[in-house]
Amino acid sequence: MVFIESIRRSIKWKMIAMITLVLLSVVVSVVYFTYYQTKGIIEKDARQFSNQILNQVNMNVDRYLRGFQLGFLSIASNSDTERWLRVEAGDDLSSYIIFQEIINNYLQVFIYQHPEVLSITFSNTNGNEMHFTNGFELVESYDFENERYMDKLEGQHGIYFDVTFSDNYVQKNLPVMTMVKQVTVGQEVGYIKLDIDLRPVVGIVNENRPESSGLTLISDAEGRIIAHPDLQLVTSFLEQDLIERLSAGSGSFYREASDEIMIFQTVPLTSWKVISLIPYYEFAESVLYIRGITIAAVLVGLALLLITIIAILSSFTRRIGVMKKIMTKAKIGNFHDRIPVEGIDEIADLGHTYNSMLNELETSIHQLAESKLQRQEATMSALQSQIDSHFLYNSLEAINSMANLADHKEIEQMTVALSRMLRYTSDYKSTIVTVEDELRHLQNYLQINRIRFGEKLSFRIRLEAECAGALCLKAVIQPVVENCIKHNLERNGKPLRIEVKVRCLQREYVQIAISDNGVGFSEERLKMLERQIHLLNSPRLKEHSSRIGLLNVHSRLRVYYAANPNTGVFVSNPSNGTGALVSVVFPLQYREKEAGA
Repeated sequence: MVFIESIRRSIKWKMIAMITLVLLSVVVSVVYFTYYQTKGIIEKDARQFSNQILNQVNMNVDRYLRGFQLGFLSIASNSDTERWLRVEAGDDLSSYIIFQEIINNYLQVFIYQHPEVLSITFSNTNGNEMHFTNGFELVESYDFENERYMDKLEGQHGIYFDVTFSDNYVQKNLPVMTMVKQVTVGQEVGYIKLDIDLRPVVGIVNENRPESSGLTLISDAEGRIIAHPDLQLVTSFLEQDLIERLSAGSGSFYREASDEIMIFQTVPLTSWKVISLIPYYEFAESVLYIRGITIAAVLVGLALLLITIIAILSSFTRRIGVMKKIMTKAKIGNFHDRIPVEGIDEIADLGHTYNSMLNELETSIHQLAESKLQRQEATMSALQSQIDSHFLYNSLEAINSMANLADHKEIEQMTVALSRMLRYTSDYKSTIVTVEDELRHLQNYLQINRIRFGEKLSFRIRLEAECAGALCLKAVIQPVVENCIKHNLERNGKPLRIEVKVRCLQREYVQIAISDNGVGFSEERLKMLERQIHLLNSPRLKEHSSRIGLLNVHSRLRVYYAANPNTGVFVSNPSNGTGALVSVVFPLQYREKEAGA
């Protein structure tokens, strides 16, 4: 009575008692359900799972046999076979010639489609008999009539199936599936026999077998084994009690003698049975294991829960009070204090979440202040940049005017070209231009270098009209041409000719081919460039290459046209052995207005 009164006066012990009763009820319910229900459910699931396997095996075997049936019927119903059946007795030459035509027109194709065929035999009542083998030699004494298939086919219009360990081949111990069909043409009667290697059928049976100690096999209606993982058991018979249960088309039952579950189905094309034998202990073991684990887990959980409840309830109200105090401070603007987190329960998670929220709030305040400062600095930088660029353009205009007054044409041309280049490259608002604009920028650059190097530099630019308005990433040609000049004229001073050719490839891509007559790429340099370009093609590419020149151009193209794997820079040495060749390839695209026109 004292104990009951203590429980009534304490919320903590009330909760402990209530949770204990609930948990004990759950334990009893789980034990009952696990012991009496799980066994049947798992056994049912095992049957369903095995039926799925048998359905797949059944379908594969049926499809396999129907493939032979269709080929069989094609061979039996063609005109050449009818001619061969009409060959008179003793006319060996005609028999041989027509059979060779059958081989060339039908049998070789059939063997190619079904390499597991061992041999094909043609026989008629006139005494003619021909054989075609597929790498398995028949014994010299083999005679179709000795096998007495005529008696077995009497009154049948379909295909006769048989499975043996045939002695008809030089190679012994071959499991053979034989298919025989009677063919009638007018008054002439003949037979066609296929011998098929049975091992692929065993493979079909085993390929869908899950990893377990179970067994899948095929038997005929009389219980003779047709396919078995152990080939030595082929043509042997099942136990009598199993044969008696196979009369139905499909079904399942528990075999107490061997403690197995047997599930079987009938192959539609034949009377064969696909059988799955599953040891019952696999499922019984699972049931016992699940039951034991469940009960143990519940009992351990009960003990741990009782201990945990006592500790949690003692600290519950204290931690709630601390959280309330910290939240009150935050309400009046104090974001520096944090909730002291204890334990790993929901209250601890709430404390972590609240502390994270305060951290993010402080971070957001700092970021907002920094963002305002950076925006002010960016505005000042942009204004300064405008002042500097205007000053530079005005200075170049002044130089151009003075060169014009002094009649220095080359200085005037260089100043104008440089001014145009600066205006083109400093326009950061447009990163996409037309190919025509890009070539105009290149001409300004080449004009400056033509003045620098004089007759030592010559160039030619060819542009297909279809490519002029195509959209192009800015500054992808000039860096390549700059490389040509840097690695040739600036190094050896020898005359250099540069040719730029722009054309459309299959109306899908634009190709800009830049070639020169310089020293070309060394083998080592070419391999290094190809390797680095390959690395830049990686799907992990996140930013442009830090280098300038070819790799920078390739990197920018790959980033901008990330969805197109054919885009990029391609390097090589021309087949004539002089100079270098660099191709820049990107998708052929137009502005919407131009595309619509």
